[in-house]
Amino acid sequence: DPTHDRFTALQGLLNSFGPGANVRIGLVFFADTASTAVQLTSVSSAAGAINSALTAHANPNGSTAIGRGIQAATSEFSAHGTSGASKVMIVFTDGGETDNSNPEGAATTAAAQGIRVNVVDLGGNTANQQIAQAGGGTVLMASDSQQLADMFRSAQLVGISSIEVMNSTTGQA
Repeated sequence: DPTHDRFTALQGLLNSFGPGANVRIGLVFFADTASTAVQLTSVSSAAGAINSALTAHANPNGSTAIGRGIQAATSEFSAHGTSGASKVMIVFTDGGETDNSNPEGAATTAAAQGIRVNVVDLGGNTANQQIAQAGGGTVLMASDSQQLADMFRSAQLVGISSIEVMNSTTGQA
């Protein structure tokens, strides 16, 4: 992703949440290894740290160990996730697995723990479909920042299929 479209789109996602959003977000980077850059926390608390981490990782290099990234994110959900909450992992990759880190197995493990694994494919690698399928998610293809921004505006990306609003005074939908 030499144009850093994924970073632009992620920053747009962060900016789309209102100040009282009941959403927790974290960030894991992966290349040869994987590490948690920002622990799962409220969007308002995480936004600054995520923007700083994106700036610090502007030029990633190394192999593509998608499986290690999924494993690190799964561990983060176990350590800092909210019990009973919907759990969705979004894996951004500009290619396919190049490090034999078993991404399908990692996605299967995540799904078994109730974590939906969606893959945003920036490079047109059809193998990423198997990763998303193993994780109970979907693969979404994007070739530019506008397509990524459109994805983030879609509630389907984060596993929301419908929203019901109740009036707390009248009890009416």
